[in-house]
Amino acid sequence: MPRPSITSFRASLVGLLCLTMAASLHAADPVVNGSFEVPVLAPGAYSGNGVVDVWTFTGSAQISSNGNAYGNANAPDGVQVLILQGSGGVAASMSQSMTVTAGRYVVSFQAARRGAQIQPLQISIDGIRTGAEVTPTSSAFATYRSEPFTIATTGAHTLTMTTMINGGDATTFVDMVSLVPDALVLTAVANGSFETPSGTNYNPAGAGWVFVDQAGIQQNGGPFASANAPDGIQTAFLQSNGTPGSMSRSVVFAAGTCAVRFQAAQRNGYSPQPVQVSLDGTPVGSPIVPRGNRFEEYVTDAFVVTAGAHTLTLTATDATGDKITFIDAVSIETVDRFWVGGTGANWSTAANWASTSGGSDAVTVPDAHNAVTFDGGAACTLDVDATVGSLTCTGACSATLTFAAGKTLSITGNADLRSGAGTPFAGTGILAMSGSAAHTLTPPAAGKPLP
Repeated sequence: MPRPSITSFRASLVGLLCLTMAASLHAADPVVNGSFEVPVLAPGAYSGNGVVDVWTFTGSAQISSNGNAYGNANAPDGVQVLILQGSGGVAASMSQSMTVTAGRYVVSFQAARRGAQIQPLQISIDGIRTGAEVTPTSSAFATYRSEPFTIATTGAHTLTMTTMINGGDATTFVDMVSLVPDALVLTAVANGSFETPSGTNYNPAGAGWVFVDQAGIQQNGGPFASANAPDGIQTAFLQSNGTPGSMSRSVVFAAGTCAVRFQAAQRNGYSPQPVQVSLDGTPVGSPIVPRGNRFEEYVTDAFVVTAGAHTLTLTATDATGDKITFIDAVSIETVDRFWVGGTGANWSTAANWASTSGGSDAVTVPDAHNAVTFDGGAACTLDVDATVGSLTCTGACSATLTFAAGKTLSITGNADLRSGAGTPFAGTGILAMSGSAAHTLTPPAAGKPLP
């Protein structure tokens, strides 16, 4: 992997759409005592594990106040944090039962390492993982998010965080845990939950999808013994036993930057079957490998698409042995993020971002797979460390992206800084071109150099 190029700077002044369906908002955060300020502890004291207020802590999990022997950075909210320490082969965990309205969510929290120790955290809801582990990257507190997940029914649900490295001594500090609505801009693919036709069949007709070779639709309780479908009672399956199966259909896009999201699980007791997503025959990123036999959500790399009909294909890639991946809830995500905030407004506020130029849909704050565009005149303050898929300052852009002291903006793809007026950045911070893929950095226009 090539070494990322990093430009540290002190500056003076910048700085489509797939059809939309934003998740609805919910009034209150169901997580109680997410900043661990109860019970009130003396400086440097610890709560111990067990049932502590509304939380249940196991292993070496406990609340502590600032100034303790672990030497963590001060709590970002209040004066107490949670310590999750895996040691002696015993995992540490925290859990809370809460009442949640059905909907689509992410778990947001602040986390920090203990010195150079690396302790990934697995987040789960009702015992089902929300996605990949989350690993803090610094001993300074920063905001982290789980992958999005759907809660199907209103009622009691249990949130759990668990340490993943438990053989030695590794600690992560946690604060400001919250469950927040996920405002991804999604469009469901027609019959993307495979409820038509009914029953378990190879290569069924009438689905709107074209199934080839060892592929089809299967129903809960069928011969493959899959986990129950996360949406409805049926899923697609992609199998290989010498000949890999595939499924495809035509999808109408509007011009923009998109990604494909879907739920997937492997067959219980069998090796995983990697799935390649393609658009018009061109692979979108690398094959996606399900992590287990429970359904989890996966997302492809972002891709730019022109308006009109395109062919979406999912293909099994491992022809050796009998391997199956089950697929459900296929949707298209708009990953474009346009700055619509007022002058000096904060990057970290969702209301300052839209999925279209000049829009008002208050989508999610950009992350590593979003394509960010500044095409207006209002300045933005980078008040948090952030990672984005790409950054564009178009010819109409006259804004200044002002870095709060020491903040880092990492760009994993291309950066086009041809702003219409002014220099692209102000303040003191770090611009990092990161990741293993090739990048194109287009500098500002003549007379407006990078500082």
